[in-house]
Amino acid sequence: MEKPAIPNAVIAVVGQVLGVHYYSHTELNVLFMEHGAPGDPPIGNCVTKCTDWLKRCNEDESVDAFAVLGGVLERFMEFEIPEYGHNAECWKAERERVQKALGRYGLSYHQGGKILGASAGPSTRSLKQMLSARDLPAVEAEF
Repeated sequence: MEKPAIPNAVIAVVGQVLGVHYYSHTELNVLFMEHGAPGDPPIGNCVTKCTDWLKRCNEDESVDAFAVLGGVLERFMEFEIPEYGHNAECWKAERERVQKALGRYGLSYHQGGKILGASAGPSTRSLKQMLSARDLPAVEAEF
């Protein structure tokens, strides 16, 4: 079974939104590395860095691209103080833009950095295997 990939349109929107919101290369590097993005930071401006890293997550079989996506979105979607362009309405609109981009592909962002709808196919592991491995996050995501 092929690994689910973040749609390119979602990557474009998220890359643009995060790249503009977190205008610091260091902050973006830490954010992506903290959430398991593979390899060294991509070269380019902040938007390019975000989009390239999300594409790299899609390409790396060992990386759960949707877990990285949810992780890098969490602070922006839930906790940030509305500083975006010094305009809270603009900041809210960018959150809605991300949700809309996800929604076009049957995906949605949920509290705690979870992207739901990303694993619409059948589970690759049985419940017994997940419980035996004490992989409770996988069990929770499955339900």
